[in-house]
Amino acid sequence: MPLSQPLARACEQPLHWLVCLVQLHLRICARVHHSLLAAAAVLLAWFYVTWHIAGVTLNY
Repeated sequence: MPLSQPLARACEQPLHWLVCLVQLHLRICARVHHSLLAAAAVLLAWFYVTWHIAGVTLNY
């Protein structure tokens, strides 16, 4: 993902490397966070579908 214009300018200025690093870290953390949320949603959907199938097909 390309850097935004303000972020690119901040990275070029002296002593703003820390701002650039923190913003990059936050972007990476946000991507990981959203990927984990998506994985959790898929896992919950799979659980509820299999729970429903098991409840319908198993007769005791």
